Formats: sequence, structure tokens, C-alpha cells
Amino acid sequence: MRGSKIISMTVNNIKLLDSLNFFPMSLAKLPKAFGLAGNFKKGFFPYHFNTAENQNYVGKYPDIKYYNPDAMTTDDREKFINWYNENKDSVFDMQKGNCFLLYI
Repeated sequence: MRGSKIISMTVNNIKLLDSLNFFPMSLAKLPKAFGLAGNFKKGFFPYHFNTAENQNYVGKYPDIKYYNPDAMTTDDREKFINWYNENKDSVFDMQKGNCFLLYI
């Protein structure tokens, strides 16, 4: 910790780091900063839908409100809305979409 700010924590032998303490930008901007091709990008995830009771959810994409579009920049919100409208009727599998599972 640095003051009241959590820098990292370890849970069950998994070390979690707050990337904003190491990079002066959001995760979405890292590929461009490192000169990586457009194949890498941080997608959109319904963080407010990520609850214990929804961990095994498979169905239509969660309502747009669960992605908190009002907290996005104008440009990101526009990209998100286009992406959401293209995907909202597809099948969303929380286990496949949950970014936490990618690192375990």
C-alpha cells in the first residue's frame, strides 16, 4: 500500500497489481503505446453484471447499463454502442467473457 492506495495484493498465490501504478495510461491504450498492431485491444465487459449469482450466466448479452457507458469517453462510448448493437443478440457466456479467468 501507498497511503490508502492498494498497489498490489496476493490472494491464493495469485498476485494482483494495479496497472495504473506502473503505466500512466489505461490498459486500452497500452498496445498503441508499445507500437503493437491493431490485433490487441481491451474489449468491453459488463463489470456491473459480474456478481456471484451471474458467474454461470449464458444467454443474451447483459443490458447496456451493466457496461457503465456513462463513465466512458465520448469516443469510447460511440465505439462501445456500435459494438454492443452488433453483439447484443448473440450468446454471452460469463465464464468465457470473464477477464479474471484468463489469468488463472
